[in-house]
Amino acid sequence: RIFLFYVPCSFYLNEIFYQMLLVKNTILIFVLAIFCSSLFGQRVVGKCSTVSTPEMDARLEANINYLEKNGAILTERATKYVPIRFTVVRPTSGTGGVSVKNIMKLLCKINKDYANQELQFFIKDDIKYLNNDKANTDPQGVGGNILKLQKDKDALNMFFVADIMSDSEGQILGFYSPNNDFVVIRNSEVNDVAQTTSHELGHFFSLRHTFYGWECQPWNEADFGKTVTITIAPCPPTVAVELVNGSNCATAADRVCDTPPDYNFGFGWPNDCRYFDTEVYDRNDELIHPDQSNYMSYFFGCGDYHFSQGQINLIKADLASAARDYLKSTFVPTATTLQETINYFSPIDSVEKLRSAPITLSWEAVPGATSYILEYSKNKSFGSAFTTTEIVNENQFTIPASTFTASTTVAFWRVSAFNPVSTCNAAVDYETFQVVTALNSNKIDSQVDWSIVPNNIKNGDEISIMINTSSTLDVNISVTSTNGQKLINPTSKKLSIGENRLVLEKMDLKPGIYIISISNIDGISSKKLIVQ
Repeated sequence: RIFLFYVPCSFYLNEIFYQMLLVKNTILIFVLAIFCSSLFGQRVVGKCSTVSTPEMDARLEANINYLEKNGAILTERATKYVPIRFTVVRPTSGTGGVSVKNIMKLLCKINKDYANQELQFFIKDDIKYLNNDKANTDPQGVGGNILKLQKDKDALNMFFVADIMSDSEGQILGFYSPNNDFVVIRNSEVNDVAQTTSHELGHFFSLRHTFYGWECQPWNEADFGKTVTITIAPCPPTVAVELVNGSNCATAADRVCDTPPDYNFGFGWPNDCRYFDTEVYDRNDELIHPDQSNYMSYFFGCGDYHFSQGQINLIKADLASAARDYLKSTFVPTATTLQETINYFSPIDSVEKLRSAPITLSWEAVPGATSYILEYSKNKSFGSAFTTTEIVNENQFTIPASTFTASTTVAFWRVSAFNPVSTCNAAVDYETFQVVTALNSNKIDSQVDWSIVPNNIKNGDEISIMINTSSTLDVNISVTSTNGQKLINPTSKKLSIGENRLVLEKMDLKPGIYIISISNIDGISSKKLIVQ
């Protein structure tokens, strides 16, 4: 018997089980075909491969018992910081692997997903790298033993891999290994969109799927009818079919009483979180309304996923248990949020830089930041094919000489700040410089030596410019915001040989960074003015 589910390309499935089951000599093949427009290309269907083990069941039981005896933990409001050790797994050659930038996006997302639980994750030490083909493609097989040896004993261990081999149909996007106590995430899921990691962390904290017992054979009317009369779910291990009235919620399915019954209705359901309007009744003839926005379900495309309070309670119990003592830390972040705007120092405004010499990029240090993501590129789109990304711990970085080939005449660079817990910042602007073989001696930078005195003022203060030149020059003076808005019309000035002092007209400037430029037919020279 063959069931075909066709899903339009706009439906993106993070997790779905493809199953081939032998039931009474009948092969049931579940096929999901995705037709995609040229915009997206063909989507590949994935699945979670976390499976229940006696160890995982015992932890869930222990957490339920812990809550019965230690209800006070549910009223604790202090934020708990959980260390994560990220390991990027690559081929033996050492090439490829998920980008640090995407890891920062992922950490930002899971911290948002768990924020209402007073639970935040932080990067422990540096991001590790492991170059091993087996670990990168078969982490559930022989590669799992390799990953186990890489674990940090004082952190939640998460590995990013290119592939997770499977004998069944479809792609495995992630799993939690109860035996090895680590989480593995496919590289494609390391971003700020996919729900995979928050789902697998739920498993790490002992949560089951909301449709537990129906993983291998989702409900369909042909096999189970509109009224489901079976008492035991169709998939191992043996577990009761959950009822709407909650009479068996403490022992059936996920054992969480505020998650309603779900017989894996999300399988094959359109991935736009449309209301589940199929009428399915339990054996008491009560209509089932699954929680489509639960992280541990298989409904996708919902905009507001959540954990139920019962699930949150189990997560708190798991974190408080002796089994998780290794996660307890005294870490306190220097800052939980960081400013997004970067004050770029040099090089800026298309100044010339020699191709054959090292080029030092510098910017103002961001309070609370411990590191920076620096990107420099030959394309302002910062596409991966044109861009080099560096993680630096200081507010400057030197690009080696001859990094830019002759084909690159203009370079672009940008910076975003982060610390172990605050990783949500994205670069909001960029700066540019020209890459030249020889500096042009006729450019204005060689004609004038000038400064803003002072270059850090308050609104209403006088703005003075001191210019020293060896020849008479006609120049224009302009003031712009960092987004290019002109704040005064260019003012023409005639400079005399020697020192010239120019005082600009008073302007109503809000606190921020502004650009003062001197220009003539030979070019432009710019400096920053900071208004407090």
